[in-house]
Amino acid sequence: MKTFYLVKQTFTFIILASALTATAEQSDVESVDPSAETLPEQSAKIRFIAAPKKLALNIDNKSISWINVLNEQHLVFKRSFKSRIYRGNVILFHAPGENPLHNRLINPLSSQMSDLGWNTFSSNIGFPDFQRKIKTVETIEQNQSSQQDSEQQALSEQKATGNEEPVNPQESDKPEPEPESAINKTEGFFKTDSSFQEYFSLICQETLKLVKITEEPTIILADGEAAYWMLDCLKQMSPNTPIVIIEPSVPFFAYQKLDSTLESIDNPIFTLATENNDDYFVELIKQQKLRSTKRRFNQSALINSKINIENTTIAKLITGWVKNINSESQ
Repeated sequence: MKTFYLVKQTFTFIILASALTATAEQSDVESVDPSAETLPEQSAKIRFIAAPKKLALNIDNKSISWINVLNEQHLVFKRSFKSRIYRGNVILFHAPGENPLHNRLINPLSSQMSDLGWNTFSSNIGFPDFQRKIKTVETIEQNQSSQQDSEQQALSEQKATGNEEPVNPQESDKPEPEPESAINKTEGFFKTDSSFQEYFSLICQETLKLVKITEEPTIILADGEAAYWMLDCLKQMSPNTPIVIIEPSVPFFAYQKLDSTLESIDNPIFTLATENNDDYFVELIKQQKLRSTKRRFNQSALINSKINIENTTIAKLITGWVKNINSESQ
């Protein structure tokens, strides 16, 4: 019995010694801080205001094409021309926060252009999450700054009343928990505006592949902030491609100088804006910063940034303008 006890103790000692050795070896290894790991440039899925598959449920299959951009399927809503005269193609880019079936502007205008003899292609574009992230970070910083100001004011009032008794940290108000990381809250596919610009240009490139380039013109039409992102697409096109920008605006955080970009564009450009639009984009156009000599500006036809399906004024203005510049070039 005594021999068995000695053998048992010996084994226990060996096991303990091995554990201590392993612990010592682990302490020599440099620890890795998880927070120091670099997040991938594109670590989440593209966020759509209207999911492409759900959007497809409201469209005839014959009117749907799919393009793959950054490993994500994007829906393109196609309408074929309905008049006796075929005029060409129109590629439409909706404003952020909308989709090809949105009834504020892009969907009724697409339908009207189709009735006037145009094939239309409306791409579903993801939302630029980097803008939400920037705003969220700013909001957190503002809240922290406001909290510091409040604490400083409280200390000043305490001194003014003569109540300078030391405050027990355990009895003081507990600080509010730190806000969850802005990156975790607003983790999006696009970390920077330049990455979103690359994405938008790829959508333009893939949509162009669906269009049968003929002798008839192809119009590029963009609404709101999409007008800004669309400018980079012009590198892929002929300088004779007509451009229509509706209610243009500069995004929250623009990565390039708009004035120098406009001064480098030769394409014919038709700008439609509401009467009260004083965005920097519109102001530059008013100042005739456009290099193109074939330009038109209208700030009276568009009312409340909307298009009524029964009011075809905008569609007819665009069609007439393209017809005029084509006749001038012949």
